Amino acid sequence: MLNLTSASNIADYLPLLNGAIITDLIVIGRVIFGLIKSKSLIDWYNLYGLSGVLADVLSIMIGIIIAAFVYGFIFKKYLLFNFIIVAVIVQVCHDLLFATFFRSVPRGKSRILDTFKDYANEIGFKILIADALMIISTILLATVFQKLSTNANIIILIVSLYMVPYFLYSIPRS
Repeated sequence: MLNLTSASNIADYLPLLNGAIITDLIVIGRVIFGLIKSKSLIDWYNLYGLSGVLADVLSIMIGIIIAAFVYGFIFKKYLLFNFIIVAVIVQVCHDLLFATFFRSVPRGKSRILDTFKDYANEIGFKILIADALMIISTILLATVFQKLSTNANIIILIVSLYMVPYFLYSIPRS
């Protein structure tokens, strides 16, 4: 079972990376097929491309790693449901703190922060729900991938990374 709460257990990071990449591919796929209709999200992927995907994937991973650190202070035994709850709470705190930060930076000072402002203005509080679903998806996928061999996880990584540019360049232009 996925358990990032042990500092000595580094074996779960590859499944976590795979889960985050595939979660982002799912989001991009939903944009491509018109299931997510967000001008700001389309702009995000069109403007930032691979850097945008990298920011998404690493943000998800960092949030989950922070949750793993916090988890040990709250619970002694690892339970997937409890871990998901802690991870979502960490994600909501991050989103609210990050929103406070990017709103304090004047428009025009950072193109990427301006994109976040546009996204926040367009989507509002639904960002918290969308990000929570991405955290949950990543954890659940990582839990499945953790049961696979390292070889299988490397193949998943290679195939999912291979798919990223094809997905990115299939996003409609805004």
